[in-house]
Amino acid sequence: MHHDTGARGESIVADFLRNKGCKIVGRNFRTPFGEIDIIVRQGSLLIFVEVKTLARANDFYPEMHFTKNKLFKMKRTITVYLKEKRIIDSDYRLDLVAVELDGQKQISDIRHYENITM
Repeated sequence: MHHDTGARGESIVADFLRNKGCKIVGRNFRTPFGEIDIIVRQGSLLIFVEVKTLARANDFYPEMHFTKNKLFKMKRTITVYLKEKRIIDSDYRLDLVAVELDGQKQISDIRHYENITM
């Protein structure tokens, strides 16, 4: 069930980002350090996107699951991605998109946080 919710959230966010003019260049990039859910390009900017999705019935917000430890792992994963793809001089940032779903797995709320640094 948890995997289904996460996959649903990632699909919602991919559509959300496309509607904002972003081009999806990768999904679910995995390394031993962690995973990047979605990678998009908006003009010359490369954006690494972490998606957090929860059902509305929970008592807290999805973004509360984004910790400093997760940020550290994502930064290491981004470094691996840039090296693997031989990307040297591209501007990039890390975004967080929080998705809340209702009981029918429909969007209840979506929040986009740009340039996460904590």
